Amino acid sequence: MKKAALFVVLAGLGNLGCGTDSAALCGNWVPAIDSVTLEGKVQCAQTKVSLKAEISVDNHKGTCFGDGRFSVESLMAGPHTLHISAPGYVDHLEQIEVRPGQTTSCSVIHLQKK
Repeated sequence: MKKAALFVVLAGLGNLGCGTDSAALCGNWVPAIDSVTLEGKVQCAQTKVSLKAEISVDNHKGTCFGDGRFSVESLMAGPHTLHISAPGYVDHLEQIEVRPGQTTSCSVIHLQKK
């Protein structure tokens, strides 16, 4: 659905008139860039209890469920910084690589109690 909406917007821009700066939008279809999803799980390092934490990848917020599973959608493939925080636990920062064309799963993230 996002690709279709982007195509409609770009197609509509082509009707506004073509100048040298807008040549890429006029008469040349620009394909939508594929985005990918990162998913994983957060647990307490000491008790292995699942945690509902705040998740972000390069300041792009994700969703964390009550069972500790999380997902961050609409990411570009490539290197990113994963940030996980939960009250009473030490923040977790990790460099990750999101692969193109597929959902990337990371290992279980274990947060240390403060």
